[in-house]
Amino acid sequence: MKHLQFVLVLAIAVNVWECGDAKFGERGEISPRRRRCYDGSLPKRLKKRERKVLLDGSSSGEVCHRLYPRVSCCPTRRAAYQILHRRDARIFSTNNTECGLLLEEIKCARCSPNAQVLFHSLDMDKMPHREPDLPRLCQDFCREFYYTCRGHIPELFQADVDEFCQYYGRRDASLCFPDFQRKQPQGQDSNYLGDEKIEDISRKHKHNCYCAQEVLSGLRQPVALVHCGDGSQRLFVLEREGIVRILNHDLELIKEPFLDIHKLVQNGLKGGDERGLLSLAFHPNYKKNGKLYVSYTTNQERWAIGPHDHILRVVEYTVSRKNPNQVDTRTVRMLMEVAELHRKHLGGQLLFSP
Repeated sequence: MKHLQFVLVLAIAVNVWECGDAKFGERGEISPRRRRCYDGSLPKRLKKRERKVLLDGSSSGEVCHRLYPRVSCCPTRRAAYQILHRRDARIFSTNNTECGLLLEEIKCARCSPNAQVLFHSLDMDKMPHREPDLPRLCQDFCREFYYTCRGHIPELFQADVDEFCQYYGRRDASLCFPDFQRKQPQGQDSNYLGDEKIEDISRKHKHNCYCAQEVLSGLRQPVALVHCGDGSQRLFVLEREGIVRILNHDLELIKEPFLDIHKLVQNGLKGGDERGLLSLAFHPNYKKNGKLYVSYTTNQERWAIGPHDHILRVVEYTVSRKNPNQVDTRTVRMLMEVAELHRKHLGGQLLFSP
């Protein structure tokens, strides 16, 4: 009997050992604590002298070594450089600065000491001969990546943000990318309140103050709220990325956007960068002529290069005759374009005098 118990315990131990060493793509879920490279090999711990040599370089492969300076699956410059340049050029290339920075980070996920976990997916059995393009993304990073890059790499973003992040985002409590500490923008150009306590904020300026009540959530960087003056009691919410949404008289957000020009708009995500959809104004006689005016920044003109890296554009649209809750984008009329040298103090608000 004792011999049988010993054999049973030994069999269980062997089974646990095999599950722990499961290769990428097998059914057994890989523990995030057991670090493995994408091919199942062990990551290399870099010595202090090796880290200094790698970080002194300036090639694109050094990005990965800055993100994973101590333990990496790309222990040499050449390995990191090959990781960055063998990915699908149609997906991992763009001339947009903010999107390009995120793509550089995502490419380096193959250099992560947790690469096997980051790229492991239960859906891989359905496509065994295809390598995944993206690692498992943390939800906040996934949404940032979607809104920053979808106008520049449309072939990657065929679904809406919820479907995209449901497929590529973390589905449980497992490890997700980025698995390193990302820098948070702080200072006077930031909305970062990580060092502020809720109790301290609520105690400030109690005397003669205004009270705010949240009536809507889930918006992406709202910058303005205007009405059209036609008596419909609708409010139009401007999202910085280039979308205008309607809040009806019941304070419900209409699903379909009133205007979507995110592919034309160049917006910035860093603190102090004011680029994006700037303003919306309705014609004083909008109820009859249906005309509205929009100002935004863009970089799609060939002459907007060098120090003039973007331009401020003012255009006219007309609302659809069939649907009062949607703009007919075919009616666009260019009114003004101004080259901008800086990304701050853009202004851009449109107003009609009484």
